[in-house]
Amino acid sequence: MMIRRKSMTVKATYEELEQKIKFLERELNETRTQAEAFKFTKSIFRAAPLAVGMVVNRVITQVNERMCTMLGYTDKDLLGKEARLLYPTQEDYEYVGREKYKQIREFGIGTVETHWRCKHGDVLDILLSSAPLDPKDWATGITFTALDITDRKQAEANLRESEERYRRLFNNVTDAVLVHQPKAIDQPGTYIEVNDIACQIYGYSKEEFAKLSSWELTSPEIREQIPERIKRLFTEKHVLFETVHVTKNGQRMPVEAHAHLFELKGRPTVLSIVRDIRDRKKTEQSLRESEELLNSIVESMTDGIVVLDKNYHITYWNKAMERLSKMTHEKTIQDGKTAWNFFPGLIQKGIDHMIRQAMEGQVMRQDDIPYYLPDGSVVYTSETCTPLRSEEGEIRGVVNVVRDITEKKNLEAKLQQAQKMEAIG
Repeated sequence: MMIRRKSMTVKATYEELEQKIKFLERELNETRTQAEAFKFTKSIFRAAPLAVGMVVNRVITQVNERMCTMLGYTDKDLLGKEARLLYPTQEDYEYVGREKYKQIREFGIGTVETHWRCKHGDVLDILLSSAPLDPKDWATGITFTALDITDRKQAEANLRESEERYRRLFNNVTDAVLVHQPKAIDQPGTYIEVNDIACQIYGYSKEEFAKLSSWELTSPEIREQIPERIKRLFTEKHVLFETVHVTKNGQRMPVEAHAHLFELKGRPTVLSIVRDIRDRKKTEQSLRESEELLNSIVESMTDGIVVLDKNYHITYWNKAMERLSKMTHEKTIQDGKTAWNFFPGLIQKGIDHMIRQAMEGQVMRQDDIPYYLPDGSVVYTSETCTPLRSEEGEIRGVVNVVRDITEKKNLEAKLQQAQKMEAIG
């Protein structure tokens, strides 16, 4: 009996030993796994392209090489120091402590944008993310990663500045600017952007414009021109044209539009600069009416009017001159023909000198000038040459007012003849 009990005791001891061995093997494997994990983590810690570190109660306990390089410190400069060393202002330091730890309590991780100051004084924009080693015991340490986003922030600031500058230019242009993306090569799309002036001119809000296209803005009787105009734009890239638009209150508005085709996010896009030309059209109409009135007056005058350019070419010849010279307006304004070509006698009588003096700025007058016409008859004139000036005062040519005094000369001759006869008795 005693021998059997001893055997059972020994057997139990072997089983316990085997279990202990297995337990130790598991512990050893776990230790090896943890060691491998530690090596892996340490490798990441060293090789990470962003700053990595740890703080305990906001005291720096770990930093990687990237963090030292980024800030210009050595690890000895940082380890054991309060994190306040990294922040340019107390306000930044307190904000991170308040906001980041609030997020950690709520979500287990905290991410904020802040500023860090380098050893040499430069201030960096930083994206800082943190998490506790043990969510239940923050005293074991808070790990963090810090990404230098200074270049990104500068690019964002430059982009905002560029967009703001564009927006100011866009809205300060005195003409309406309308942007749309055509549905097809001959179909306009709704407006995706308009400036403030467009809203003022047409009376629509930007929200209303987003539901409109050039179909709605164009006067109904000329909408058929739109498809062909868009096709032309796809071919030529730039198109300048006049059309008639209709405002929200139904008022017809003649406009001049300059359309440009370009690509925006891979899609054909049309930017149109539209100018309200109602005032210009009124001015043009008034000018035409004034020109017609002036032309009517000049053509109704009994005196001949001749206009010469600076090269002494005839550019105008009124009806009175046609009657006087028996030469039409069309014939006298032939290219390359000067007044001397038509009337060589002008040089002989010194009239060319009078015209040249007028071209120099003088007002010249001469009477009893004979014109020998192609049919052999003679016409006598009294002429006044005046410089033709531009609004800036520049001499552009000469205006010659020609008065037919042939009848007067004939009467004077008859009177002289009668006086002679009376004297003879």
